[in-house]
Amino acid sequence: METKPFMILVAGFLLANSAFAQEQKLTAGQITEVLTGNTAVGVIGGKPYRQFFDADGRTWYVPDGEPADLGKWRSDPASNQYCSWWERGGWSCYDVFAEGNAIAWVTPDGKTRYDAKVVSGQQVTW
Repeated sequence: METKPFMILVAGFLLANSAFAQEQKLTAGQITEVLTGNTAVGVIGGKPYRQFFDADGRTWYVPDGEPADLGKWRSDPASNQYCSWWERGGWSCYDVFAEGNAIAWVTPDGKTRYDAKVVSGQQVTW
């Protein structure tokens, strides 16, 4: 699978929208472009994780030292949100913000934020 480099996509988006780089809310199309075939690396609850986003809608969440969890993902054009499905919780959707290779999933009420870095074309291994 060929992927587009994340940095070029987001950098181009930011330059087109601002003279100075600043965090921008992504559209559904931009979410798809940024995540497809790429891996997010972050920390949730003090535990590092990696999450890969396949073009077919599958996503693997891999906390360090634990088995991978397989879920589903999509971008919703009606709400311009990232949505994911996990067996434990069903579907949930988030606003997505990006600046450079930094990305953040934010709950619609704005109370919870999950920050990560996107690494172009690096699929998780387990």
